[in-house]
Amino acid sequence: MRSILLMLLPFLLLPGSSPGAQVLAGDSFESGGWQAGQGWAAPWRPSGAVQVVEDANAHGGSFHVRFKGAGSAGITRRLDLSATQAVHLRFWYRLQSFRDGDRVLIRVNDGTWHPALQIDASGTQGAYRQADVDLGAFSPGRDFRIRFEMHAGNRKARFYLDDVQVTGDGGVADPGGRLSFYCDWEKEMTGGRCWDELHTGGKGRFIRVTEPVRQGHHAVRVEVRPGDDPLHCGDCGERAEVSYMRDARGNRILEDERSGVKFYAFSLMLDKDWQTPEAAQDGLWGLVFQLHGPDELSASPSIALDVTGDAAGNHEGFHINLHAGDLDDPRRSLQWKSFPLSDARLNRGHWVDFILKIRFAADFTGSVDVWRRDEGGDRFRHVLALGDVPTLQYRGSVNHGQVGSHYWQHGFYRPRQSHIVNVLWLDRVLRGSRLSDVLAAMGEPFAARLVPAADDRIYFAAFPDFGEEENTVTPGRIRDFEKLAGKKIAWAPFSQYWFEGMDYPREKIHAIRDSGAIPLVRMQPRSTTREYVRETRFTLARIIQGDFDEPLSRWARAAREDGIPLLVDFGVEVNGQWFPWNGYWNGGGATGAYGDPDYPDGPERFRDAYRHIIDLFRAEQADNITWLFHVTMYMDEPADVWNQPRFYYPGDDYIDWIGVSLYGALHPGEDYWDSFTEILTAGNAYRKIQAISSRKPLAILEMGVTDHHPRGNKAEWLRDAFARIRSNPYLKFRAVTYWHENWDNEGSQTSLRIDSSPEALAAFRESIADPAFVSTPVFSGAGP
Repeated sequence: MRSILLMLLPFLLLPGSSPGAQVLAGDSFESGGWQAGQGWAAPWRPSGAVQVVEDANAHGGSFHVRFKGAGSAGITRRLDLSATQAVHLRFWYRLQSFRDGDRVLIRVNDGTWHPALQIDASGTQGAYRQADVDLGAFSPGRDFRIRFEMHAGNRKARFYLDDVQVTGDGGVADPGGRLSFYCDWEKEMTGGRCWDELHTGGKGRFIRVTEPVRQGHHAVRVEVRPGDDPLHCGDCGERAEVSYMRDARGNRILEDERSGVKFYAFSLMLDKDWQTPEAAQDGLWGLVFQLHGPDELSASPSIALDVTGDAAGNHEGFHINLHAGDLDDPRRSLQWKSFPLSDARLNRGHWVDFILKIRFAADFTGSVDVWRRDEGGDRFRHVLALGDVPTLQYRGSVNHGQVGSHYWQHGFYRPRQSHIVNVLWLDRVLRGSRLSDVLAAMGEPFAARLVPAADDRIYFAAFPDFGEEENTVTPGRIRDFEKLAGKKIAWAPFSQYWFEGMDYPREKIHAIRDSGAIPLVRMQPRSTTREYVRETRFTLARIIQGDFDEPLSRWARAAREDGIPLLVDFGVEVNGQWFPWNGYWNGGGATGAYGDPDYPDGPERFRDAYRHIIDLFRAEQADNITWLFHVTMYMDEPADVWNQPRFYYPGDDYIDWIGVSLYGALHPGEDYWDSFTEILTAGNAYRKIQAISSRKPLAILEMGVTDHHPRGNKAEWLRDAFARIRSNPYLKFRAVTYWHENWDNEGSQTSLRIDSSPEALAAFRESIADPAFVSTPVFSGAGP
């Protein structure tokens, strides 16, 4: 042990610093949680018995990190150290009750994990000391990770950590550093990280200006006059535009099927006196952002954002035009297909910001999504979703049908005109692989998390009978339910069983999104749908130790790239023994086999597994996810104190909403009929839910009651339940999800469907018709 410590001592400098050092990242933990600090690429990822605690003995404020007790515990955080040198890790620490064999290990990952410093019982205990670790021996990069670990053999051991800083010379990448293209017109229009070619019809047609601007200090003014044909191509049209994006090394950016999913953003403003050009046969049109295929195809662009309309000037507005697929075969292509944005207004004389998300494909597996934000607006709005379309073009008769490289053009291109002069302005143009990066560069932080509706209104949602296994997802089932209910739903839940695969369920998510609802994914780590069985494969312990990190990280990356706001519910009804993630199957109320010796092991394992998953998703910047914590209201099973919901809760730093299942009688054979209020008050059930957190909104994530019960009336139960949710000031439910399903209980029918009887359907429709129940979810930040 001592030899290892001596070997690592050269890294320990007290205090020492580089003359040009600057703070690249830091955290004093004064937020009381794991997500704060500055300069980091992701939150801290804790494991084991470690937490941020308030303590008068903290080093520089009121909070520090406490590693506690026997076993192993650690925290990990990621940061971008590209373009840096002379990197140091500085922190303050204090040991307490360390014995021989107890140790703290600081490790770093530059692609491989390395030990950087070890602290053992031979050091000073009881007082804070500063450590300065020279990380110069390691390779700084964009995905550099730092980890603090405590390994102790006695329950009294404590390691306290405070005021962590990473310093170095140089700095992280510029604002466009995470983007593959970033041209803000501040210094140049071509060259550098801007465009490769410029084509105009004369002087003053494409110039940098200081007014008007959307971002920064410069924009570009674009003007096209009659006869502006710089390429001398005869009848092909008039233009003032730039071509070929350039990356940071000056290379042209070309698109093909390997491009996968990319996001593009730009700002434009049409002159207040704008006239859309008219073509003799094609109506009104002009192209402002277009993707061209290989020149040898002699084709119109495969994708274009158009200013368009008909020959009479009607339906004028912004459209997406597709001319993609095999242009030699109409069955394998879309040719000159125009799709209007749901908000297509030209908004002359005002800036409009656009984001395009494109999945590149030459067959019908591509997609195009468009978001729009108008000058004076505070967030982007989703205005077009095209799925199952080609976005690249080729000809089966050219180059053996191979799909060649495509390139972008930006500016204005129009049919030949005799008298119209078109003027527009352009600002910042971006290309990236992450929606969060593009939004941040457009001045809008990305945090697509569900927030409560205004004026205490209540979201109305439903499980629209996706089948017994809860995953037969089709838009038709959503439409059928909404027709029955007389109201649209805010979201639709479905279950993803890990034994059926852990891939991102894109098809199901898109089916729900395309119906106009938000997908709610019920993530279930189990090997069978049987209840009351112990899980042996997808255990909480294996989740915590990282055995499923790779598929979960893939899921997170796919969700981030998809950019669709999602609700995710891991381990539903966790306080119910019927599910294998319940504490009964994972250590129960014992306290000595895992983590904190004062905490029940079963709930603690669930808490840490859920934290681990959320940390993985945050590390991948999947910021379009709202995280739900879901318990059953009716009973804790087993009915022991350790099984109360509060012990399972991952914490306010991790969870966005707290949800409950709230069911009345589930089949006519049950010998009870409890009202909605009786369920809330039995065993202080509602107060136990309130005790989980005073800061998070509450949602009913499952609700229902059977029909044809000898002791009660479903229609009356529904009217009473919705009335109390709507008007009882004591209840704080901000969402309700009805479980619309029937199933057989060994001869006794469960009839939760809202159309189980005419009386039940009428009661349901009348109740949710109240304007207090709303169907349009609201998201924080820029979640489009």
